[in-house]
Amino acid sequence: MKLFNPIYLVAIVVAFFLWKFSMTFKHEAPLFYGFAENKETEINLDHPVEVNKIYVTPGQFVKQGELLIEVSHIEYEHDISKELNDIEGLKIKESLWKSNKEADVKILISKHQAELNKIAFEIAETKKEKKYQESLFEGLDNINHKERKITYDPLNEKIQSLNAEKEQLEKVHQTALNNLQAAINNPNNPYRKEIEGRYAEINLKKNKLEKLSLSAPTDGLIGNIHCKEAENISSFKTLISFYEPNPSQVKGYLHEDMIVQVNVNDSLIVRSLTNDAHKYQGIVKGLGSRIVEIPERMRRIPEIKTYGREVLVEIPLDNKLLQKEKVVLEFINHETASIFGENDQSKLAKKSLNSD
Repeated sequence: MKLFNPIYLVAIVVAFFLWKFSMTFKHEAPLFYGFAENKETEINLDHPVEVNKIYVTPGQFVKQGELLIEVSHIEYEHDISKELNDIEGLKIKESLWKSNKEADVKILISKHQAELNKIAFEIAETKKEKKYQESLFEGLDNINHKERKITYDPLNEKIQSLNAEKEQLEKVHQTALNNLQAAINNPNNPYRKEIEGRYAEINLKKNKLEKLSLSAPTDGLIGNIHCKEAENISSFKTLISFYEPNPSQVKGYLHEDMIVQVNVNDSLIVRSLTNDAHKYQGIVKGLGSRIVEIPERMRRIPEIKTYGREVLVEIPLDNKLLQKEKVVLEFINHETASIFGENDQSKLAKKSLNSD
């Protein structure tokens, strides 16, 4: 009886492993790696400042409006102090100006009273002279006083003229007095107007100083802090990096042999390497314009340099991925499509169309 040749058994085993290897290769070929990214915002100011107090640490979660860094603007504070000193000087000048105006009022009243007294004296003297002249006729018996008629009396004319002058002086005096009182009571006198302008400048600078204290624009995570307390920071230099609470996109690196397999608006599966339950459907939103070296962390075999194309994939914000977490990106097939369901695919496709 012919014995079974063990070579056939070895051949069968080798064939099985070759088949298994080819199946594994086919299964793994559509995979590539990437990392989750939170949207980063660099916070800076358009003025040089001094950092007074830092209230947060890298990686800390903060709520919208929470104070991050307290800073001050030395130039603004110096300007405010100078403006306050100038205002005090202007107030002194305003007080002197008002005192001078009030003195002018007193002088005007005194001068007017002197002129009135002068006219009153002239009127009294004229009346005395008139009375004296009339008394001269009282001793003459041959003159009938009832029949005596005077067609023109210069003394009466003078009295009337003096009374008219008095009325005119009253009008002129009242106009001048009203003008002085109006100037004194006017809230927009030259000094007051300048003082209010200085106060407006101070309020503007104070508002800018309040805005210099940095608060969280939204809920999120603190990234790098690029300053320290008591440090002077120049204009537009980044003070702090701020991230969204959850990653909004994934940056993947697709091997150059596979670049024809991915296009913008394609759907991919984004899966965490540490937790298979963290699996999300993403949309390709951008492709790199050149071939780059794939980072060592994103290579299948880290020791071997490989090259490929960057792929940017948008993912839902309500995910549980960590910032910079390494993920696997898979092409969608019938098996993965059934995991997410037709409804989810339709929603994601509509979202893609709306965002475009």
